Amino acid sequence: MAEKDFRVRKGLIVDGTGDSSIAGNLGIGTASPSVPFHVAGGNNEAARFEGSGNDAFIKILEPTGSENVVLGSTSGTGFVGSASNNNFAIRANNSNKMTITP
Repeated sequence: MAEKDFRVRKGLIVDGTGDSSIAGNLGIGTASPSVPFHVAGGNNEAARFEGSGNDAFIKILEPTGSENVVLGSTSGTGFVGSASNNNFAIRANNSNKMTITP
């Protein structure tokens, strides 16, 4: 069977309990995503992530699964840091300016 493009004109709804995947780059708000997950937004807010309880956070992992950066909020307090036993560095011009060790 020949491959064909899948296009949705008025929205896409995926309903089910299984996993879904996309091969290639995924763009939200852009027709030409340049990285695996590219979000382009307006009104000064490009993306919003909401948790289902008192906590909401985003984890950034290395390919090995090592947890390096967590950005989030717990019971109304925002935070950025490392949730595992890793150093956390603040950088400018791609150079560490401050490192916090566990």
